[in-house]
Amino acid sequence: GADPGPGDGKMVDIRGTYAGKQVFLTGTTGFVGKVVIEKLLRDCPEVATVFVVIRPKKGVLPQERAEKEIASSPIFARLRQEIDDFDGMFTRKVIAVAGDINKDDMGLSRSDLARVCANVHIVIHCAANVDFNERLDGAMTTNCRGPLRMLSLAQRCPKLLAYVHVSTAYVNCNRPSGSRVQEELPKCSADAEALLLELEGLKDASGLHARTQELLAKDGYPNTYTFTKAMGEKLLFKYHGDVPVCVVRPSIVGSSWRDPEPGWVDTVSAGGAMYLSGGLGLMQVCPGDPNLVGDQIPVDLVANTILAAACIAAVKGKGFFRLFHSGSSCTNPIRWSQTADSVCSYWGRHPSAKQVMKAKFKMVPNPLYYRLLHLSQVSVPALALSVWAKVSRREAVQKKSQALAKMLARTQILADTFYHFVN
Repeated sequence: GADPGPGDGKMVDIRGTYAGKQVFLTGTTGFVGKVVIEKLLRDCPEVATVFVVIRPKKGVLPQERAEKEIASSPIFARLRQEIDDFDGMFTRKVIAVAGDINKDDMGLSRSDLARVCANVHIVIHCAANVDFNERLDGAMTTNCRGPLRMLSLAQRCPKLLAYVHVSTAYVNCNRPSGSRVQEELPKCSADAEALLLELEGLKDASGLHARTQELLAKDGYPNTYTFTKAMGEKLLFKYHGDVPVCVVRPSIVGSSWRDPEPGWVDTVSAGGAMYLSGGLGLMQVCPGDPNLVGDQIPVDLVANTILAAACIAAVKGKGFFRLFHSGSSCTNPIRWSQTADSVCSYWGRHPSAKQVMKAKFKMVPNPLYYRLLHLSQVSVPALALSVWAKVSRREAVQKKSQALAKMLARTQILADTFYHFVN
């Protein structure tokens, strides 16, 4: 069940809410989207239909892509064991439609649009541009226009009960470290609508970059991802009207806690990218404060929050709008030092065959000390290999040196990208 809020009385029946209902879901080939589908099919078996948006691909039907890219995922191994004809059930319940969230009407054909609008009860918008370094115009297209396009579709669904928008807890990352963040709209002063119009006329790359840095500095955001997600939330609040909306804000999404099995993950991103780099010996030291809490949340708990939020919006009805954080720092705060210890312990027990240098992962708050450690533990060994490659002229050594240089360059980009979130 889901608690609709203080003083709201009895718990909401989640399974009963989805029984016989039709759901429209974006971001289904992504990490969170797949877990939402699996959770729906396994824990809400009476759900009638889950429409999934798949980008069109020449010569391949959307349903074929769904079965190849979604149904074949190991995340459904448990369901395949529990259901005799899993493939038949998947084909009946999961209906793929060709679409693109960056186009009007979500890029749906007229017939698919009509079918979706006539039948859908719940829309869940998981799709987003999560590239921290995306150009501002591209990020705004997906993270600001995208939620409004989904809202427009939701407004044309006469049976609609709820619209859930998946955002990020880091729309609040421009607040002072240690702040207690309430479930309220982000403190972002930018006018998204005016900015969208401005960017349409700003074609020069250097001018766009300068304007981006100006906007980020003004509101205190470290990247275009968090900035555009904040504006997307405010646009939804402004225009949602009678549509019952819940915004779910996960923190750093990690592998599953329990469902469909402990530790399930199918992507190397966010914190996972740092932990893998540490395991390969590429990020032995990282600039960051080990005493800060790194709020990480298992993906299955995020999926639970998304599905429960839709039920709460459905109970509350027209005009409802609420923000929900999905994080762990209030109930189970884990400092980065604890995470680093766990990473080192894991790779010590399970060394990778692709390990380049000694598996290590340590956060160092002092910039000078960090540079010294990085120099001695990473840069000097890499330089020694480069010199040996030139002296020996052995092709295998040269290839290894070039590959190491590329991996270290990517690791440095990763460290720079996450600097704001670990300091």
